[in-house]
Amino acid sequence: MISSIKKTFLAVFVTLFTSALFAESYSVCLASFKNEETAFSSAELLNKTGCPSFVSRFSENGETLFRVVNSKSFSRIEDARLYRDRLLMDKTLFTLGFSDFWVVKNPLPFAGKKEAQEETEIETVKTEINLNIDVKVALIEPKAEPEPESVQETEPEPVPAPEPVPEPQSEPVPEPEPLPEPEPEEEEEVLELKENWFYVKDADTGVPVPGAQVVIEGLGTFVTEESGFIIISSDAKDTVYRAEVSKKGYISTDTLISIKDGSIISEPMISIPPVVDYDRIKIVLDWGEKPQDLDAHLDSQTEQISFKSMTNSNMTLDHDAKRGFGPETITIREIKKGERYSYSVFNFSDKYGSTKNKNLSNSSARVTVYINNSLYKTFRIKPNTPGINWHVFDITDSGKIIEINKITADKR
Repeated sequence: MISSIKKTFLAVFVTLFTSALFAESYSVCLASFKNEETAFSSAELLNKTGCPSFVSRFSENGETLFRVVNSKSFSRIEDARLYRDRLLMDKTLFTLGFSDFWVVKNPLPFAGKKEAQEETEIETVKTEINLNIDVKVALIEPKAEPEPESVQETEPEPVPAPEPVPEPQSEPVPEPEPLPEPEPEEEEEVLELKENWFYVKDADTGVPVPGAQVVIEGLGTFVTEESGFIIISSDAKDTVYRAEVSKKGYISTDTLISIKDGSIISEPMISIPPVVDYDRIKIVLDWGEKPQDLDAHLDSQTEQISFKSMTNSNMTLDHDAKRGFGPETITIREIKKGERYSYSVFNFSDKYGSTKNKNLSNSSARVTVYINNSLYKTFRIKPNTPGINWHVFDITDSGKIIEINKITADKR
């Protein structure tokens, strides 16, 4: 009887102790980069603006990525999701170009190239820890049986031990409580700011480009602020304006800005690629606020580039956007003989919905193609056309671009 009670208390103690010691935590990831220096620069920028963040290294499909993670952590995934939604309404993060957030589990801070220890995926670390726990439990249980006489004196005392264990789990829970309070004000500010703000972003990283010159015919010359935007006067007449965008170190480009009632109603942003010293074809997709997730796909007979497979020997998806606006950027370093490449845009937001809606065609989607360091051509989607897949163009093995510009209901 006493031995049974002893085992019960021991099991409760071990369960509560190990669950507290190895409890899972959830945080919000603000961005993901292939380049380590870019990740650390982004984290430094966030820290300077009052959003404490750190870099976490992560391996996916054999590729090392560097995530920028908000420093707050939560014991419940529901609280982390609530905090993520709160951050999505943050005006500062939006103007800095951070608009694609998701919840990650147990992110490990990464110190950089100087860090000696090798990090592994969270799932692997967790498996090793559980194996160690099982061994410890097996060692503790046999010790309990040979000492039945001492059970009355020694065993009742550990009962209070588990009481403080739940405390660490409850500490993070109150953190999200103040989050909803400022939500209504910030949400209104963000929506208002979008009405006549025009953004310039880096096509490779999605971060704002400050100091870019924007010449709008009929309105004048503007220079982007530190957060990569200009403000167009609400007195601008209702029409379509042609704008030229340039900055040293970037390829100059142009776009069309449609204004109605003092607000930008199409093409509120453009992404410009950096100048490089090698040959390449750069394909940049920008769009409006909705749908939130458009995906760029480049397919040949033997290869495919998209968010599913972001790199291979001659092509890369440089940036993947999931919260509207873009950019989604693909770079082709070499056209292979005998291959024909097909570039298309898929409305992932409506993947499981109707294939005949017009959300894709009314997204202000624009695909800009650059060859080496020059603007080649811009393709604009046909509005009010049903379908979820936009076949934009094909590229032959000689490098010739053939316009298709067809919207279909084909799912990917």
